[in-house]
Amino acid sequence: MDKVHHHNKVSIILVASNSQKTIKPLLDSLAGSQYPNLEVVTVNNGSTDKTVEIIERMLPYLNNIMRVKLIKLNKNIGYCKAANIAVRRSSGKFLLFIDHDIVMTPSVIDRLVEVLNQNPNLGAVQPKVVSGWDLTTVDSYDVNESGSIRGIHTFIYRVPRRVLYSVGACFMMRRDLFIRIGGFFNDFFVGYQDVDLGWRLRLLGYDIITVPDVEIYHYRGILRDSKHFKPIFEYTEARNKLVMMLQNLEVINIIRSLPKLMA
Repeated sequence: MDKVHHHNKVSIILVASNSQKTIKPLLDSLAGSQYPNLEVVTVNNGSTDKTVEIIERMLPYLNNIMRVKLIKLNKNIGYCKAANIAVRRSSGKFLLFIDHDIVMTPSVIDRLVEVLNQNPNLGAVQPKVVSGWDLTTVDSYDVNESGSIRGIHTFIYRVPRRVLYSVGACFMMRRDLFIRIGGFFNDFFVGYQDVDLGWRLRLLGYDIITVPDVEIYHYRGILRDSKHFKPIFEYTEARNKLVMMLQNLEVINIIRSLPKLMA
């Protein structure tokens, strides 16, 4: 394998909000990465639990392995705006966007950088996303023209797929391309931001693929299904779905889609 890519810094973009149940296992897994040139830019998005306390307690240990930047926000400004702030504070050639409720495996970052370096026509790449709850099924949707493969046994998922978008749990893209397309839309808050980003990449002619020979584990639903956040997610996802289609579809296709949207 070509080791030239080890000179390219990867900036890990992590937005954390009330993540005290998941933040330590995640940061421990990042510390175990085989990739030697990393920085982690973490935005504490208005947490009211012990998220910041846990991160700060781990900083001396983490900073011996990689540089960690902690940005503290007093209120939750939404995933999209917080992630854009983190990108502006980052310096890596590659951006690895991760959710707070995953655990990485050691070779993921190496492999994603390798694949991106091999193909300049790739807009984004993602590993296989496995359910952390059962460790046997595919958690991410990985949608293409043939549909989703969420829920299939992880051993079946061995061949890379060209997909419509990279799921927000974990994906990598080039920093200059993320900036070129304008990053995430701040007004989205949270919900469908990964779908919208993939749509815009594809409109520019870039492919998005999965790399199923490396995997992460996703503990879906820890924050999303909480009593406080579930109504927020439901509202913003419905709104963002409509906004995304209005922004990215041609007028004739918007007209064709309206009956389904209004159903």
